Amino acid sequence: MKRFLIAQIVALILSIAFGFQVNLDPSHIDVTMKSEGLERRTLTLSNSGKEPLQVKVYLNDWTFEKNAKTFLPAGATAYTLKNNAKIYPTSFSINPLESKSVILSLTAKKDDPAGQYGVVFFEVQPAARSKNSGLSIGGRLGTLIAKEAEGKQKRQLQLSRSSVTLKGKKLLIDLEGKNPTALLVRPKVTVVLTNDKNDVLYKSDIQSDWILLPNSTQSYSGVLFVDKVDAKTGLTALITIDLGDDELMLKESKVILE
Repeated sequence: MKRFLIAQIVALILSIAFGFQVNLDPSHIDVTMKSEGLERRTLTLSNSGKEPLQVKVYLNDWTFEKNAKTFLPAGATAYTLKNNAKIYPTSFSINPLESKSVILSLTAKKDDPAGQYGVVFFEVQPAARSKNSGLSIGGRLGTLIAKEAEGKQKRQLQLSRSSVTLKGKKLLIDLEGKNPTALLVRPKVTVVLTNDKNDVLYKSDIQSDWILLPNSTQSYSGVLFVDKVDAKTGLTALITIDLGDDELMLKESKVILE
């Protein structure tokens, strides 16, 4: 849902600022492949604006720098899709109220890493330059690609820091973990608060964007709002981390009161 909203906001900005509106479907592609396999997927760009557009399509890598997603030329990372992805066509024009598709072909080789990741960008600009400014201004939308090898590796997470602090009605969550695998890890976190009698006082799933790229360390900080929790009792936080593939972690942490 979050990815969909971001795509809609980008399309709205392009529409208001530059007089054209585009939509890309899908926003992400996840593929699990056997060795020597071939998978093809269709990515469709729709022009709901009022002028013809020129489109360029290309592959990028992505990584994190200072907890922000950063895009790099294909081939820049150890988990690049550069040698396993082909796009056709890589450029085209699209008329108003028209949709056009490109084919993404993914291949799997025996010696590939367990996970390979990237993004297919559609760079869009008006086919004709603005009559007012003489400038050709555009934007881009992307589809995130995840290609993983079937049965090659399981997801793991080494939790190096976990603390839970109750400050008034705010529950502050601070986590840091290391991903020692070649797979992307998207942990799903649930927090349960109990008292010294093991009564459950509070439970919540954390809606986070905590993502750990292959062989990386990444932190997460978040805030939950709690009511009707007696801070005078001894509080314990039970943190459940779901890594997918039936891999679960459980961490118990005493709640710090401030």
